[in-house]
Amino acid sequence: MRLLHSRNSWTFSGGFNMTVDFCIWVLEVDGLHVPPFDQHPEGDGSLRAAGLDAEAWQSWLMRVVNLQYEQQRTRKGPLNQQVDWQSVLISEAYNPPRAWIGTATVGNRLAELWTQYGPLSNERNKAEARLARKRQQVETDRRMNLWRDLSPYHSRIPTLVIHMVQYEKPINYLIPPVSVVMTYTGEQPGAAEFRERLLDAAAGLTASSSSRRRKQSTYTLAPYTMLNQPTPMYKTYPRKPVQPAAPRNRASIVAENDAKQVILDRLFNDDHIYGEVNMATVQFLREKAIPGWQMYYVTFEEVDGHKHNYVMFLRQLEDGSWMFRGGSSTGGDFRDIVSQYFVPVHDHPLIAIAGGKGGHADNQYEFVANGEVIDNGFDVVRVRLVNEAGDVFEDTVQDGLVLFATIQDQEVQWPLQAELYNRAGKLVWRETVLDNSPPPWLKLRRT
Repeated sequence: MRLLHSRNSWTFSGGFNMTVDFCIWVLEVDGLHVPPFDQHPEGDGSLRAAGLDAEAWQSWLMRVVNLQYEQQRTRKGPLNQQVDWQSVLISEAYNPPRAWIGTATVGNRLAELWTQYGPLSNERNKAEARLARKRQQVETDRRMNLWRDLSPYHSRIPTLVIHMVQYEKPINYLIPPVSVVMTYTGEQPGAAEFRERLLDAAAGLTASSSSRRRKQSTYTLAPYTMLNQPTPMYKTYPRKPVQPAAPRNRASIVAENDAKQVILDRLFNDDHIYGEVNMATVQFLREKAIPGWQMYYVTFEEVDGHKHNYVMFLRQLEDGSWMFRGGSSTGGDFRDIVSQYFVPVHDHPLIAIAGGKGGHADNQYEFVANGEVIDNGFDVVRVRLVNEAGDVFEDTVQDGLVLFATIQDQEVQWPLQAELYNRAGKLVWRETVLDNSPPPWLKLRRT
């Protein structure tokens, strides 16, 4: 954040950071205690068995945080067609297992956990986003100006970066020169506490550059000193009791079929993920079905008016009932996003594919992918996904949507080639998908 219309270019930024949160989460999985992250119970010990210790973990966390800061420093100016997308989108800074430089056994276990962590990160991100919205509303009502409150530090630190992570204990963990790992849980921190901890962090980072000011700091040095690196510092805060939420009355809304009822039940019951949903606002905009699977594009509002767009998946069980298999925020309609942000493409169809995969019972592997097609007049009616291992998945386009899902003995290998066919069976477009890079047709609008 920076003040608009100001000559002062100093900024601070913050929000949930899944890569840093992953570093904290693995402590909870394993049970390793590294002060001040020492309030979680004993875990499975798998990382310690592989060779991870507290000092190596601290070094790894610092590397992840500092890599992100260094990458931010190198990304000067607006993105354009000359951007090296590999460095922007695929980097050790945003892939914690790749940032590990210790033993391979630890790195391999981290890679396994990174795959498992994905769905959990979505829930944690949503929880922090709701907490942030509540803080921002209070800040607006009370006319709080955090940028102005931080003005004493504008000339002392180049910027301030806050990485929000979930942990039971309220902690500020400072990694000089500019980074703060700030924990959240439940309704903490609220607006007043967030402001206090933000100013505390700025003062602590400023003090880290001066031995005299460091002696006056209220922060504790982390237990392990790294050669030629500033030592992290931390401070803990009182855990505030959370008031129980008032009981909710369920709206008398009945879906037209059992599958949609599963979605409504999920939205009503999982308010820690989706917020407190105003059930009267739920709309099923589009849907796509293949044998054993259903996909719905759903919009709804929270009771505070915050709007959401989600794609949600259901899998049919042997008894014919439906089980919720996950959902993700779409950020909006694909057509609107393309028309708003990118130069129009008319010489071929467009496709956007998102997918996920993971282990299943009895050594089975699940793969689910969904896509949206803008056929641009090419009359695309069928899409195939193929990979080098010989896997082939095919679906017909319905209302601009395609859905692919399988449970099989071997894991589906990424990336895949998306092949788009017209009504006459002619291949009209092919591109690589699920490879963590932008589609080949993406062109940023010139200004």
